[in-house]
Amino acid sequence: MTNKNDRTSKTARGRLGYGLLAISMVLSTSLQAADWPRFLGPEANSISSETGINKDWAAKPPQECWRVAMTDEGFSGPAVKDQVVYLHDHLDEDDVIRALDVNTGKELWRFTYPEAGRENHGFTRATPTIDGDRVYTVSRTGVVHCLNSTDGQLIWRADVMTDHGGEPPEWGAANSAFIDGDRLIAIAAAENKHVVALDKKTGKEIWSGGGTDIAGYGTPALATLDGKRQYLIFTGKSMIGVAAEDGTLLWRHPWETRLDSNASAPTVVDDNSIWIASGYRRGCALLRIEGDQVTEVWSDKRITPHWSSAAYVDEHIYTTTPPGYLVCVEAKTGKEKWRSKGTARGFEHGGLVAVDGTLIVIEGNTGNVVQVALITEEYQELGRINPLESARCWTAPVIADKKLYVRSPEELVCLDLRQ
Repeated sequence: MTNKNDRTSKTARGRLGYGLLAISMVLSTSLQAADWPRFLGPEANSISSETGINKDWAAKPPQECWRVAMTDEGFSGPAVKDQVVYLHDHLDEDDVIRALDVNTGKELWRFTYPEAGRENHGFTRATPTIDGDRVYTVSRTGVVHCLNSTDGQLIWRADVMTDHGGEPPEWGAANSAFIDGDRLIAIAAAENKHVVALDKKTGKEIWSGGGTDIAGYGTPALATLDGKRQYLIFTGKSMIGVAAEDGTLLWRHPWETRLDSNASAPTVVDDNSIWIASGYRRGCALLRIEGDQVTEVWSDKRITPHWSSAAYVDEHIYTTTPPGYLVCVEAKTGKEKWRSKGTARGFEHGGLVAVDGTLIVIEGNTGNVVQVALITEEYQELGRINPLESARCWTAPVIADKKLYVRSPEELVCLDLRQ
């Protein structure tokens, strides 16, 4: 027989259990949000889910936590996971993978491998990808390394482009390693093998496909369009959709630019639409995908980001564009809502991240870091700082655990974003 006190006790225990579960879920989400383990963040969309950041930079500018020198003159961004910052650097004739303590910038370990060749606007391009206890990197010649994240020991290596008969583009491979479940998606740029899926644990090939095209500079993206799960790849001549299951080329949309420079990540707008953009006056377009048919819903020649990727928030696209603008565009219609006052030394090549009702945007040719209200009514600047010694900053900013990471070709600076 169960008495009232027993029932009350069980009810209380149940409520406590639900409460602990809710707290656990919040903490889990919070911990996940504190990391930035790959290019463009946890969801690869230039958006941070963190809240409670400092929005009064005029009265309280973000303070520097630490800075470290970079020796590669390149543009690879940092990745942050479990209180460690991972960098892809270059020194003399070697590429250098470095792990730093998130609180001090002190180096924890480094891994080097030969990567010779002439400097061409720096050496490194791709951001490290952290998955579980492994670090994945892509060199400018398309070599993929998998390292143990604890000590930097090599687990496997795959020379994806050379082994498949492909070659990197003019300024070197810039695609970061893209992890999808048990697979690593890499660019081979070979005949009938533009895209290769590798087993992320062993580096062994699972499938290759995607047709034939020269390499672009963008990192693959994942989307389900028209009911088909697929990888979105910017090649040197087109945007393509590749079946995630087996590498079948699902569709191809020609997109040619001067110097074959397609570098920005595609932005998924809905279950049938993506937004793409390129520099050199090529412009941008909203594409609707229906099976193997692609339709340009709208296009605009005035929005031409060279390589910076956009943030899509509340049905609006925010992106930088030459000669120095930050713009807000209604994604479904292409209607421009606002445009900042642009100069040749403004936002031109800078990246951005959306966080806590704001945009943090880099002025690519000045090194200024600018905080802007994430609103559609008007361009509203909240504050700006200049933490870099170099005027050039073409790498997208990173936010992890209320720390802002900004890098130039010569340095990485960590700033405190707490209120």
